[in-house]
Amino acid sequence: MRTVPASLILSLSLSMSLAACGDDDASPARDGGPVDAGALDAAPDASATPGELARDFCGPLADFVCTSAADCGCGAMVPGGALDHAACVTRWSAKCVGAWQPFITAGAQLSAGAASACLETLRARTLPCARPDGAIMFAVCAPFAIEPVGLDDACATPYCAGGSGACVSGTCVPRGEVGATCGDMFSCATGLACNGGVCTALLDAAATCAADLDCAPPLRCTGGACRALGIAGASCTDASECAIGLTCTASACAAPSTSACASSTDCGNRSECGGARSCLPRLSAGAVCVQDGDCQASLYCDDTSKLCIARPTVGVACGRGVLCDVGLGCDTAGDCAALPTSGQPCAMGELGPSLCADGLGCIDGTCGALPAEGAPCALDNRCAAGLGCDFSPAGSLCIVPRTEGGYCESDRSCAAGFHCGPGSCTADLPTGSPCSVGNECAGVCGLGPSGGLECRDAPAEGDPCLFSDECPAALTCATPTLSCLPEICREL
Repeated sequence: MRTVPASLILSLSLSMSLAACGDDDASPARDGGPVDAGALDAAPDASATPGELARDFCGPLADFVCTSAADCGCGAMVPGGALDHAACVTRWSAKCVGAWQPFITAGAQLSAGAASACLETLRARTLPCARPDGAIMFAVCAPFAIEPVGLDDACATPYCAGGSGACVSGTCVPRGEVGATCGDMFSCATGLACNGGVCTALLDAAATCAADLDCAPPLRCTGGACRALGIAGASCTDASECAIGLTCTASACAAPSTSACASSTDCGNRSECGGARSCLPRLSAGAVCVQDGDCQASLYCDDTSKLCIARPTVGVACGRGVLCDVGLGCDTAGDCAALPTSGQPCAMGELGPSLCADGLGCIDGTCGALPAEGAPCALDNRCAAGLGCDFSPAGSLCIVPRTEGGYCESDRSCAAGFHCGPGSCTADLPTGSPCSVGNECAGVCGLGPSGGLECRDAPAEGDPCLFSDECPAALTCATPTLSCLPEICREL
């Protein structure tokens, strides 16, 4: 077993397997020509000048990625339509440092020259607008963060012995040659990939392949063989043979007639139809829809016609067995009726048999007053005014909401201004703070101008959003203008 935690290796792989596009480098490799196996990076000199992680690797890498993403049109995904370059670089550089710093802390030394050489290799061997290719970083590049110990010595980071060794079970051993068994991306000698548990040479043009990982970047596995993707005008039989963003039209690779799209089938190879989403008015009756939330509150999206149609009214059979007009519920006979009052059976709704008239809750299948402190929560996890619903092994109970540090299982246990963080109530983050897709913001967690997630104010009509439940009730989260976006945009 390697001494480096698997979670750290995964983080490193995801963070460092970065792609780019729109570079001015016009080397044959960028243009999709054959890869010269002899041009693989040489092992770094053990006496190389010590480098600084942020200055010599992460900062330049982040600038490369963010510049390329902007050049490839990924700004169409973010609010305002333009990528904030400085903010993107700051975010990506921090991500890179976070992935590599544990190795440096554990004893690896960064070679400024080897790191720079790897960056040049990334630029030269990454297809325009391509998604990240881990084979470039870990199979083509020579190691540039190496622990200064020799073979058979104790070690704590992936690379050792000047880059010719790998740390296995705490001991520096030679990196595997062709055919050797491997356990991760560090195990094989430079120029080889760990593919299916075996150190394997990256394949040249025309070699038989099963996946892109088999081929030496920037070749791709197309039609069972490693090939350079065709530039505009190249002959083709299918769009998969063409460069990213190009289609195969009249047996030749060509750009789509327009960047606008209705679905990804309108886009070129390895591109998808997408764009920034914003809170827009819900659709009226007869409009084409995808889901119920696209339609106005009194409508739903018909499964067959995919049009917004009226929700059933009083006395009419419930739509899909649960859907009724606003203010109605589905009764035991399966028809829409007024919401039940105190003492009556709860009505069925989209979230189950939990509907009651305003101010009441469903308790043991019957509508009644919302539960007081210490009583079990209503079926929909509500309690009397001022109380929250706490979840524990004993069940759900109504409590006085907790503040900073209070134990919680969900946000319902925490007071206003706090979220479950997890395990304890934590103050909500202010606007502009980095976030994940979750509950930690005072407003909402959404895409910022750098392409990353950050806390934003709750949106109004026309404001950016990620999900419909962020928008006010009369609005839905939709993409007003769809564009063809290349695969690198997924990295934002």
